[in-house]
Amino acid sequence: MHTRWFRRIALAGMVLVLPCGVAAQAPVPPESETARLETIEDLSESLANEVLDLSVAVRDRDLPRVGAYFADSIEAPPFPSAPGEARPQVKWISLHGWAPPSGAPPDPRPIPRREFLASFAAFLDHFSEIEDVRFKVRGATFDADARSVPGAKEPTAAPGASGSATIAFFVWGRDGQGRREWARGTADARVRKPESGPWQFTAFKVTKLDSQLSATDLFSEVAVPAGVGATLPPYGEPPNTGFTWHGAAAPDWNGDGWLDVFVTGPQRNWLY
Repeated sequence: MHTRWFRRIALAGMVLVLPCGVAAQAPVPPESETARLETIEDLSESLANEVLDLSVAVRDRDLPRVGAYFADSIEAPPFPSAPGEARPQVKWISLHGWAPPSGAPPDPRPIPRREFLASFAAFLDHFSEIEDVRFKVRGATFDADARSVPGAKEPTAAPGASGSATIAFFVWGRDGQGRREWARGTADARVRKPESGPWQFTAFKVTKLDSQLSATDLFSEVAVPAGVGATLPPYGEPPNTGFTWHGAAAPDWNGDGWLDVFVTGPQRNWLY
């Protein structure tokens, strides 16, 4: 009970007044090893869930929503938005890198959110069509005083929680020439939970970014004319709001010597 009481005091942001008249934040009591592991798990899940919401905002090119995930000032170089020359990789697949905007300083520095988002928008403008986007947390560590909200229905970070994360991101779509393109990158980031709204990036440095291009479309969509098509709403719209059901298996279900296909869905599964 005492530990829980002290944690509530810390989460409430109690302020002590020192004799010299300077206000100081109440010290956050240490957690037990088990409690700390639970807190880190909650913080990690909270961050992972919210960067999935960021994925939907980026896919929809909704820059005002995207901006909610970045602090007013970000320690970052401009987002790489200049595509490099495509080099053949294997058969019909080529590869190109990305460079910072011409004349942009390559090293991280404090820049306004609008400046960072302008370079990110320039990257997205390269795509004539965006089919899907994913931001994923590859790893995260949190500062010792970072806390989650006790008793929350879903893992929720307490305001002021901060830490570092490695973020992977992917964009699938088509370039300006209509070729299929898959951009894939990683970034080192600092994150902080504000008083309201989602986690925000306070630092974001892309450490790797390249794109694979396909010179030709190898497959045609024939599911609908074959009578086995299924239409789902875009990710992020009910009921397609989860990310754990994706998958398929190819067993010989009925033992006739031919492979059958079992496909999972958010509300039902299909066996072909």
